[in-house]
Amino acid sequence: MKKLLVYWVIGLLVYWVIPPPRVRAAGEFRADYDVAYAIAPTGTTIVTQSISLTNNLTNLYPQKYSILIDSEKIKNVIAYDKRGPITPQIIQKEGKTEILLTFNEKVVGLGKALTFTLRFENADIAQKNGSIWEVNVPGVADDPDIATYNVSLNVPSSFGQNAYMAPLPGSSTRWTKSQMIQGGISAAYGDTQYFTIELSYYLENPHVTPEIMEIALPPDTAYQTITLETLDPKPASVVRDTDGNWLARYELGPNQKLEISGRATAAITLTPKENFSETILPEEYLKPDQYWETNNPVIASLANQYRTPRAIYDYVVSKLSYDYNRVSQNPIRKGAAQALLSPDQSVCMEFTDLFVAIARSAGVP
Repeated sequence: MKKLLVYWVIGLLVYWVIPPPRVRAAGEFRADYDVAYAIAPTGTTIVTQSISLTNNLTNLYPQKYSILIDSEKIKNVIAYDKRGPITPQIIQKEGKTEILLTFNEKVVGLGKALTFTLRFENADIAQKNGSIWEVNVPGVADDPDIATYNVSLNVPSSFGQNAYMAPLPGSSTRWTKSQMIQGGISAAYGDTQYFTIELSYYLENPHVTPEIMEIALPPDTAYQTITLETLDPKPASVVRDTDGNWLARYELGPNQKLEISGRATAAITLTPKENFSETILPEEYLKPDQYWETNNPVIASLANQYRTPRAIYDYVVSKLSYDYNRVSQNPIRKGAAQALLSPDQSVCMEFTDLFVAIARSAGVP
């Protein structure tokens, strides 16, 4: 997440005879921000910062203001205080933009506040990815001198409905400093994202008799709809197995090799389809099996230690080592328990079987 870094360069009142400090000390000024992000239908975002700097001391006043933005796609910068426009000094390098303002007015006195406005266009806030608009509002550094930092976001209706937003506004339609120092705002707008899928399969029948071989096709789920446009060569048949997988069957002659290519489109949503139901029962995928010995004491112990799919995955890939010599030996399937006894002699089957066994024993279908 991009951070919005803010700092001030402070001058000393000229009628003091002591030399000015080289750096600003914390607590000399209170800063209050009201930041509005208004996104145009084209994706260009107008950022308007209304800022108030309040003096905490009698002998200092704010003279300059500088902001560093993590983007070079900044343009049309304007600024003004109560005395009129401020000519900004803009420096862009290494993917960042620095804007330096020198105030027209000098606000002196304890508790006195200087208010000013900075406005600019930022082309990095909203980006269109396929049919989805993605919005990323940068966070703010956790500076103790920033008392309040309120953010509002205005998105055009042409973007579509909000698919997700994190975090949600803390107060009505505004975000607060406590939220923005955590990393900013991420949101997406639109109903459906579309993808093109290129399919490629390779089948080989090493036997001297004909064989029926299968390939798995991308399935429909509660969150995706697949349209299979081409599959070349065409299969002899397409069936659905008890696990809900769509399988294309091919008849291969003795020693025949076959390359299959296809093309599909996928429509993906972040919310499930209405009235969509799986035909499989999750409890069927918790049972022990010949190769998934969920009741084995060692596997049961591992399941008590590793409870999530990620934790199980990390354990399996760190425990087992791939034995490339076994691949060329027509390897016999060991199962999960045997894989633990010879972890450095594993191939894909052992990685899969051990993961499935621990997951089922841990209650993960």
